[in-house]
Amino acid sequence: MSPRSYSENTYYSVLAARRLGETAYADELVTGLAAHAELLARTPAEIDYFATSLPALLLFDEDPQARQDLAVELLRAQPRLARR
Repeated sequence: MSPRSYSENTYYSVLAARRLGETAYADELVTGLAAHAELLARTPAEIDYFATSLPALLLFDEDPQARQDLAVELLRAQPRLARR
């Protein structure tokens, strides 16, 4: 499984950094998260055969691209919410 610098959980790191008064770091995370979302939006979905989600792919008829598109929308929304 390839490591990711940003994920859906990065938003909570932003909130934590802001509560700690680390606004520069929080802003850096927000910028990185937004850039990651746009990169993911331009990247075709691939099945990572070493991912823990592989059993779900074998049991259910899941569209990896649809799942990635949904993740992109969430990742696009989080920086907008964090900038408020």
